[in-house]
Amino acid sequence: MAFSPTYKTFEGQCEQLLALLSADRDATQAIPMEEGGLDEFADLWIFRPRA
Repeated sequence: MAFSPTYKTFEGQCEQLLALLSADRDATQAIPMEEGGLDEFADLWIFRPRA
């Protein structure tokens, strides 16, 4: 899942989806958001299969 928590168009829906996907499985933030002068930026999350 890739999303930017500072992008407020969806008003917390991305954070809710992240919480739902993280339930009962390991979630790893693979690439943290960095404001490297780009117009768009986001975190990249990886979710492992449920056991």
